[in-house]
Amino acid sequence: MRSMFPAPPVGRTSGLADPVAAGAATPASSGGPDRERTFPNSLKGPLLKERHVIAGAGPAGLTVAWQLARRGEPSVVLESDPEYVGGLAKTVRYKGHRFDVGGHRFYSKSAEINHLWKEMLPTEFIQVPRLSRIYYNRTFFPYPIAVGPTLAGLGLVRSARMALSYLKARLFPRRPEVSFEDWVVNRFGFELYNTFFKTYTEKVWGIPCTKMSKDFAAQRIRNLSFLSAVKNALFPPKKGKELKTLIKIFTYPRYGPGQLWESVQAQAEAEGARVLLGKKVVRVRHQNGVISSFETVAGETFDGDHFYSTMPLRDLILALEPAAPPETLASARALRYRDFLIVALMVTKPDLFPDHWITSTIPPCRWGGFRTTRTGAPPWSGSRG
Repeated sequence: MRSMFPAPPVGRTSGLADPVAAGAATPASSGGPDRERTFPNSLKGPLLKERHVIAGAGPAGLTVAWQLARRGEPSVVLESDPEYVGGLAKTVRYKGHRFDVGGHRFYSKSAEINHLWKEMLPTEFIQVPRLSRIYYNRTFFPYPIAVGPTLAGLGLVRSARMALSYLKARLFPRRPEVSFEDWVVNRFGFELYNTFFKTYTEKVWGIPCTKMSKDFAAQRIRNLSFLSAVKNALFPPKKGKELKTLIKIFTYPRYGPGQLWESVQAQAEAEGARVLLGKKVVRVRHQNGVISSFETVAGETFDGDHFYSTMPLRDLILALEPAAPPETLASARALRYRDFLIVALMVTKPDLFPDHWITSTIPPCRWGGFRTTRTGAPPWSGSRG
């Protein structure tokens, strides 16, 4: 997936005032990125021998560098972006504000993952009450489902039709269950699927639901069904027992998800790692099934003992030298990536709406929804943003 940013650049819909000067330390990022080491101009041409070489300074690449640094193993990270780390989880600075790319809720039932986040950003996580709604037929529907407002918005006739459709799906499920559509219809009924799932999913991914695997649905909306959604609305579960897709409170870095990865970068660099920005890897040289070096678009060659790629799979295969077999190259070129377009709006009014997400299921509209993570949390209220 790529990101394409119209002007003004990427972002959080309303923006967050940036209390940290550009290039300075983000809170909990001891000293911040060392820009002198991050933009070396003396690396052109010569072969550079490294022990660990990592392509990409997104969450995966930086986590590798961070873990290696904690073990006393220095590394070099090559990132194509000339200014930011974090990949699609970065936070962009623009005119004194910060803008996030994509919605990144931090929520896990895994104690190990929660502990890892705390180590990466010890003091700057906050708890944010979630408010999400679906815009359909000129009506806002709460998500997770609230029985009263949903029945009022749909009307008794439509609600009864959905209930009967669900009953039919339970009595006569689709077999074999192959596609995203099959999986959702079997658990929600065709009426509910066609109203709230189909259009939005096809807008986001650009693929008909009949062509998407059922495994995608099982991963994205795991353990959720018509019955479990109604049960959750009528009998809210105890804290920690909620279904992941129905959580009402989530964790978020105070200054956006990019703050987490800036902190990881600073910690890794403090232990000897080097994060080099503006270094796009275009060649991956290998011999006898073993990678021997990465080469950047500027002609810099990084030799090493261990190599880690977090590049898009298509880019990695096409960068191999010697080239991969023709059938492998053809498969790589056939891989499709979805462009991710965000239009960031900077507004003077502090609170346009209370939601974090408003998703659109209206078929004629090309947009998927509005989003602001500024609403509902103290650091994003008042004069900030």
